[in-house]
Amino acid sequence: MSIWCHVAGIIRVDSFPCGRDIESLLHESFGKTCSFEDDNKKWDDCTVPCGNEGSIQYDVISKDNGHSLSWGYVSIYGDLRGYETTEGIEKWINEFKAKINDKVLFSSQGIIDIMIGSGRNKHIAVVLGYETISVKFVEQ
Repeated sequence: MSIWCHVAGIIRVDSFPCGRDIESLLHESFGKTCSFEDDNKKWDDCTVPCGNEGSIQYDVISKDNGHSLSWGYVSIYGDLRGYETTEGIEKWINEFKAKINDKVLFSSQGIIDIMIGSGRNKHIAVVLGYETISVKFVEQ
């Protein structure tokens, strides 16, 4: 019987005029995904946590209307078959943090819930500030 890792999360992105393409910056910082149907090259290029049948997926959604603080959000989701620990996901979020930390252009908040198997949950609170990002892992 396979162990599955279920991931669900959202990160709110607040924006200030910065002269950067926020959507491209987020895609670069989160990395490349793959899915079950993809060819070997796409699997080899995948840089996000990956199970036997595909990786974590994410969508970058802009809701920016030019008149509000909120630019949009990033939704994070996936069902990773054969993925038995949270360490790779924690490392991925910390790598995102390191890539985005020097690009001081937005403030955010978010949460990612990770469930291994049928009940070991871990919550990752993501707080992106003007100059720093803090990531807190909470075992439940």
